[in-house]
Amino acid sequence: MKAMLPAIPLKRFGTPEEMGHAAAFLASKEAGFITGQTIIIDGGQSLPESSII
Repeated sequence: MKAMLPAIPLKRFGTPEEMGHAAAFLASKEAGFITGQTIIIDGGQSLPESSII
C-alpha cells in the first residue's frame, strides 16, 4: 500500500463510503439515462500522467 500511494494524485486511498456514493448515484433516478459506462473511482491513479516512472 505504501508503494501505491505516490501513484494516486489525491495522495490518499478511497473510502468504502466514496465507492458507495458512486453506486448510490448509479442506482438513483438521476442516473436513469446513463447506459454502458465504466465509472473509475481511483483518485486519478489510472490517469497516464500519474504513473510512477
